[in-house]
Formats: sequence, structure tokens, C-alpha cells
Amino acid sequence: MLSIENTKNLAGVTLSGTYDDFYELYHSMSNVLGPPPETDSMTALRILGICYDLRHCFMGHREAEITDNGFHDELQEFHGLKHPSTNVHFKVNLLWMEVMFAALALDDYTNSYGNDKFFSQMMKEAGIEEDQKLFYDRMRLEDIAQVRLFQAKVWKAFREASGEAAYKRLYKKAKETEGYYVPYFRYKDFCTHYIDELEMKYLYVEPEKREKLLPRLVRKMIERGEDYYELHRTVSSYAATNNIDPSEVRLVGIEYPQDLDW
Repeated sequence: MLSIENTKNLAGVTLSGTYDDFYELYHSMSNVLGPPPETDSMTALRILGICYDLRHCFMGHREAEITDNGFHDELQEFHGLKHPSTNVHFKVNLLWMEVMFAALALDDYTNSYGNDKFFSQMMKEAGIEEDQKLFYDRMRLEDIAQVRLFQAKVWKAFREASGEAAYKRLYKKAKETEGYYVPYFRYKDFCTHYIDELEMKYLYVEPEKREKLLPRLVRKMIERGEDYYELHRTVSSYAATNNIDPSEVRLVGIEYPQDLDW
């Protein structure tokens, strides 16, 4: 089973698991996001960035470690099977703002993917044939379960990093709804440049300050104050003026550390 643990300096989290763990989560997350044109949004593109890392994990392009599987000599003798007593687990580190944004935004996608009306509309808009639609439909419950387990593990890691009070307060706020359509479209038009700004604030502070800073930044991600909307307007205006997609806009001053001490 996939595990998600905080890194030593709270820069992010480490995902660790078997080939199957990463393979299944990759496909489930990709399915939940939906086929194009749904995956053209900045939010979906950001989550697809995590899918990219998941894919490279099960391909063996990230870290690997040897773990004990408990199949010791006595069990091998009892079952009459000769098998190594270790397994290979793959690992990848993900930044906190990236993984938390994915955990928040995936609520939109799991809710719409699991709703028959929205699911049918999604397939229709993407021009999916009936036999392909049946394939997606058969996988829906399993896909949603895989993604929700991923979200739960992210929140568990957040709880361990920030404490019980911050976890309870922000988890409740993240799940609040104001109307029927809110759960489906809360993050789909999110200006993801804001994630970069929050990440810069987080990564360039001393590690010992991150425990208190993390919940403050997650709260900003959920509540979206005036600084978010000002950035949204700036990015949208620049994109319109230059006749480009907002996802192509690059912010000045966004430089991720080359050698990050996780």
C-alpha cells in the first residue's frame, strides 16, 4: 500500500510503494481528471504534473529502496516456496504546496466523475465512443477509491506536520460547501500561479519555521484572499493582451531551489 510521509525538513512529502501502488494510482488519477478537453484546465495540468512523477516512479526513474516483506525462512519452509525476503519499493518526493493543492482540487474531479450526469456530459464533450465510455464506467468506483485514499494520506501527513488543531480547522474548511455546484467546480478555474507564489514563501524559510507556516499557506489556498484575486486578474489580463493561454504565463521571480534539502 502506498505510504505518504513528511520529509525531514518538511519541504514536502515522500510517496513510497510498490510498482502496483504507483501504477494503479497513476491510472486512477488520470481517469478521474477525465479526457480532453477537461484536462486542458490549469488545475488539471497541475495535477497531471503529479501523475508525471507517479508514472516515472513505476517506470523506475525515481528512487528505489529494499524493504523487508516478512517472508522469512520459516514461512518459506512452511509454504514450500523459495522467495526473497525483501521487496523493492519506489519513492518520490513531492513539494507540500503541490501535493496539498492536488488533494484539495481532486474533490472537484472525484465528485463530478462519480456523478452520472456529469460523467455522461464529460464523455460526450470529449467525443468518447460508447465502448470507451463503458470502460471508464466500469473503473469509476475503483478509480475514486484510489484517489480518495491518496487524499486521505496527504491529509494524514498534514496532520502530523501541523498538529491536530490546524488539521481539524483546515480539513473542515476545505470540505465546506455553499451550494450544490460548489463541490464540483471549486478549484477547476484556479489560477495555479498562486501555488508557485505560496511555494516560494514556503521553501525559502528556515525549516524550523515550516511547521507553523504550512497551515497558514494551506488556509490561503482554501480561502483565496485579495492577493489571490489580484494575481488572477494580472495573469488573465496579460494572457488576453498577448493572445496566449493563461497557463503559458510565467511569473517573474519564481525560482525553485536547484538543490533542495528535503
